[in-house]
Amino acid sequence: MIGPASIELVTLGARFPPCMKLIPDVPPDMSIACANATSLTPSSSQVCTIEQVCGFGGFGRDASGQTKKPNQWFRFITPIFLHAGIIHLLLNMFAQYILSAQVEREMGSVGFFILYFAAGIFGNILGGNFALVGLPSVGASGAIVGTLAVLWVDLIAHWKLEYKPVQKLIGHIINLVLVVGLGFVPGVDNFSHLGVWYYSTPHYLYDKDA
Repeated sequence: MIGPASIELVTLGARFPPCMKLIPDVPPDMSIACANATSLTPSSSQVCTIEQVCGFGGFGRDASGQTKKPNQWFRFITPIFLHAGIIHLLLNMFAQYILSAQVEREMGSVGFFILYFAAGIFGNILGGNFALVGLPSVGASGAIVGTLAVLWVDLIAHWKLEYKPVQKLIGHIINLVLVVGLGFVPGVDNFSHLGVWYYSTPHYLYDKDA
């Protein structure tokens, strides 16, 4: 993706479950290569614990001096502002220009702001609970899928009023396929994408018909 290594994304604030909750298989004192490691067999000065890699002051200590459980909750938010590389950034910018800008014009800036960050945070919550725990994830794709879901709901809810709705539906399907394809890129995951889309689109329509 022409960008930083995965371990560097973690130090910058990527969504990385071992920094956010206690995972028995990846404890805070587990040793891994630091961000400055330059080989597969790093020297002792290039070996860090999970807590050190997570950074941001670590996890803190309790009254007995023991390391507290990981609880870097802000990693549900910070990944929205990070990207796996230049290509990832450009793809997200293009999607925001094509999809998100249209939604903002219709909803207004305040409504769009709430939608954008709610979808981004919700996507990271899903990914943090269901994606592979050892892989960091970044990107605004979850937030962008939230805006795509709004377009789906608006199209289906106003199908009879839309101009050439079938063409718009085909366009939305193509966008969804592209988003799913992006989810296979290292540093990005489809739990954020499809989770947000499902809970925003078919889930909404199901509740409406119930």
